[in-house]
Amino acid sequence: MRPLATSWPPEWRTAAPNGAAQEFFPIPAEKVLKLPASMTLDQAAIVEPVSVGVHAIRRAGGVEGKGVLVLGAGTIGNLFLFGLPPDYYEGLPKRVDAMTAGEVFEATKAHLSPDAMKVIAVGDRRVIDRQIAVLKLGPIGYRLADGRPVDAAGKVALPTP
Repeated sequence: MRPLATSWPPEWRTAAPNGAAQEFFPIPAEKVLKLPASMTLDQAAIVEPVSVGVHAIRRAGGVEGKGVLVLGAGTIGNLFLFGLPPDYYEGLPKRVDAMTAGEVFEATKAHLSPDAMKVIAVGDRRVIDRQIAVLKLGPIGYRLADGRPVDAAGKVALPTP
């Protein structure tokens, strides 16, 4: 097997055959688990993506009755989060195409609450502040990339005791 060109050090590579970019992701033997005989390969393929959704829900203290914004969960994470069957997306285009304008409007009224929504915008504040302000959506809050709140001047906002 010819290694791909990379700037990663050789000790980060492995010579094991068969696998997408596997030569760049060595895993210590003690971290590799044998699949239970009762688990199919299809089930095994979604263990890691589903575990991300489970971990997020546990960190949030559960999501029932809460407004939830899912970023980066992907289709598998969303299936788990919303309790949907594995084949949900397969029939989705037909179900959407079959909806009337009235049904779409009713679904919107039933599931979206504009007063409870938040708009998250990422970009150059010198540009997007004006664009967001004209929408008159309410006060603008600012956060650092790690989620800590900052004031309009970009200083970390200290929590109020």
